[in-house]
Amino acid sequence: MNLQDKLHQNIGRERTLVSIGTHDFDKIQPPFVYEARPPSAISFVALEQHKSMSPGELFSLYRVGGSKAKKYLHIIEDMACYPLLLDSEGVVLSLPPIINGEHSRVSTETRNVFIECTATDYVRACVVLDTIICMFSQYSQPRFTYESVEVLYPDGARQIYTMSCREETIAVDYINQHIGVTLSASAIATLLSKMCLQAAVHNDQLSVLIPPTRADILHKCDIMEDVAIAYGYNNICKTYPRTCTIGQQLPVNKLTDLLRLECAMAGFTEVLTSSLISHDEYFKYLLKADSGEVTVKVDKPAASVFQIIRPSLVPGILKAVSANKFHAKPIMLFEISDVVVKNETSEIGCSNRRHLCLIHFGTLSGLELIQGMLDRVMAMLKFPQTTVDPRSGYYVSEYEESFLLPGRSARVYVGGEHMGCLGIVHPEVLAYYELTCPCALLELDIQQFESYTSTCVAWSGQSQSGLK
Repeated sequence: MNLQDKLHQNIGRERTLVSIGTHDFDKIQPPFVYEARPPSAISFVALEQHKSMSPGELFSLYRVGGSKAKKYLHIIEDMACYPLLLDSEGVVLSLPPIINGEHSRVSTETRNVFIECTATDYVRACVVLDTIICMFSQYSQPRFTYESVEVLYPDGARQIYTMSCREETIAVDYINQHIGVTLSASAIATLLSKMCLQAAVHNDQLSVLIPPTRADILHKCDIMEDVAIAYGYNNICKTYPRTCTIGQQLPVNKLTDLLRLECAMAGFTEVLTSSLISHDEYFKYLLKADSGEVTVKVDKPAASVFQIIRPSLVPGILKAVSANKFHAKPIMLFEISDVVVKNETSEIGCSNRRHLCLIHFGTLSGLELIQGMLDRVMAMLKFPQTTVDPRSGYYVSEYEESFLLPGRSARVYVGGEHMGCLGIVHPEVLAYYELTCPCALLELDIQQFESYTSTCVAWSGQSQSGLK
């Protein structure tokens, strides 16, 4: 019975796909009929009850009491007709998937068991029936025997259920190469026997007999996994393939870790803000016009604060400052996270970009404080400041950003390409966030720096040697 409940829960998806019933075969008369009737035409004595009830009366009883059937009522209660299983004398055996009848109840006196399985998925029905029959058959006389029942369908088709073992052929080399071992065919066959699989050796091939109890084996890779389990994962030597990229840190993530350490050592505190923001937070609050070409919108957002995916870290970090504005000043925060921007060349029309954003909030916040962090980052990346050849380093050029104060805002160019901006946050923007002190802000797109792998390695070496 415990096995039956487990099969109902997992493979049967709480009886919505498969329902199993067991009955005392000596108390019922074949042939059996599976049909649908309106609730008003059904009345029977349900399991553990003493009088005949209609489905409506039963459902009312189960809703009030602590019966396990309560959680399955929703499956059929809204249907015009209910499924019903009866024997040749009209005795109700089961109201699937809710409850069996008391008449055919299995007891300690039962010697012959009738198993019925109703389902909306034929494959799952076979898996469940195979499992339950195999478990019951160990108590049969003689052991491991069962008798099939012929099923007659409304269209005249007939089917006799039979359990069958499936045979799969698998190469020894396939198993050894995927696990990373050098086992002989006979050794693999011995390991498979530990997993309840019979294997016959034919040169460099194995014929594996898959019993009905192993419905989890679908492909050759499942057999290979069983060999690895029987061999022992801890006994497999760790090796790297010749062209291994798995497990290596991405350059952009390595750079992110190094930048995170530098910002923290400079006195900034890291924050992690939501990647979903409202439309107003990016456009209205930052004094921007919505051209429809920048932001990726969320379809059917759950709330007004989740309307778009952030194309910038500025709204989130300003909100973080606003939430902590009563703390001691200056408030120095930074965030290194992904933003999402539209990209017509991408398969999905957008792409992630890794950004770095730093903010300095206090009575003495000035442009020189945040530009010092820019110089520090570029020094660690070995990009010199230049005014002659834009491609040889980085430089800052005055530019008016909507959310920055005119005359106190600039763009950052690295190798001649626009990489970010810095400046003093516009007073109108500060008003939206109820901030009363100046804010100096820097935002950089560090995604393009990931190609400078050698720079990251050199920087990492300097950091470890104390050149902070």
